[in-house]
Amino acid sequence: MDLSNESLNAEKQDLKEGLETALLEQQNSLGILLSYYYKEQGGLVENVRFSGINFETSAAGTVRVGFNVVYFNACWDIHETNQDSMLLNFTLDAPTKRLKLYGPSMPEREQNEI
Repeated sequence: MDLSNESLNAEKQDLKEGLETALLEQQNSLGILLSYYYKEQGGLVENVRFSGINFETSAAGTVRVGFNVVYFNACWDIHETNQDSMLLNFTLDAPTKRLKLYGPSMPEREQNEI
């Protein structure tokens, strides 16, 4: 089937809106997932928001999300909030209607040799 540029742009706009809606609906779960990247420093992610999207194919690309990282430690009298953003890769699986997000790779460190 031959699609015009206009219909391709409309399809991408629909996907963009659907992706933004899905991210907003799963904002708390996404915050928990992103908190993993700040666990070492004692940070928690809150207020995840959609910042931008780039389609590499019709079913994959990257999405930038912005968020607040909250650091709290009552013993050390720390309560800070910093703003940050992260570029996530995504793939859309049309038959199952699932969105898969992939964050930056964080390989585990091997043990030091003695």
